[in-house]
Amino acid sequence: MAPKPACGDLLPLKSLRPSGSCWDESAKTNNHQEMGTALKQEGMPDNLNHYIFENYHFAVRYHLTNEDLVQLVKTFQTSDHSAGSVLGGRRSASRNRLKEIGPVVIKHYRRGGLLAYLVRRTYLGLGKRRCQVEFEQMDKVRRLGVLTPEPVAYAFRGRLFYQAWLITREIEQHQSMADLSRSEPTRAASALVALCHQVSVLIENNILHADFHPGNILVDDRDQVFLIDFDKSTIYKTTRQNLKEKYWRRWHRSVSKHGLPKMLSEIMRKHLLDE
Repeated sequence: MAPKPACGDLLPLKSLRPSGSCWDESAKTNNHQEMGTALKQEGMPDNLNHYIFENYHFAVRYHLTNEDLVQLVKTFQTSDHSAGSVLGGRRSASRNRLKEIGPVVIKHYRRGGLLAYLVRRTYLGLGKRRCQVEFEQMDKVRRLGVLTPEPVAYAFRGRLFYQAWLITREIEQHQSMADLSRSEPTRAASALVALCHQVSVLIENNILHADFHPGNILVDDRDQVFLIDFDKSTIYKTTRQNLKEKYWRRWHRSVSKHGLPKMLSEIMRKHLLDE
């Protein structure tokens, strides 16, 4: 007979019992197959491994050890912090190092506006969860050739009302485009041209980045340009010209609002609208 798992052990969904991460062998019910089916019906992709660990639901691309999962849960339970650069916005993140993967960034989903004062990090679970939607959108744009941090896993806790997290590989030795434009404008100008090519790919595929601004563009030490924060990005059915203008207006508004160098707007306009 297989040994009973200790509390805190990792449980694959196919072995899940209804009592959570530690099961009672004397339990009369045995509906773990029904539970697994229910989770699949919520839209979880089949190419990921799904686990429950300490009442957190994980969908992971790579193998994670129990030590990795313990670290992640501790991170989930600690206070998150907003990105420190200009235009950090509502995005909040923590950093960690996982044994099997290396350095990662854990994004904590939280609300903005007036609702943040009431329910800062809890969402209503109708349809796919935000962490899953962003994970899948990042996968999609990466397949199109757009550079974005590799999504490693997502996690959530709760069903009707839930909290959620997204785990991605960290882009090491990077600056945001907002910071780079102030410290090294020549590098920023070159990176902007590369960014415009990637935005053109999004436009060709009718994808609107819902929070497109210089704070959500990362440039690493090899001058590779990455787009981040695909939360709420959408398929936007309109003409390509309209979508170009929409991207431009969002970008220009952010540059003006935060007093960033004008060349950010000028180069974006030249390569996105005028060509």
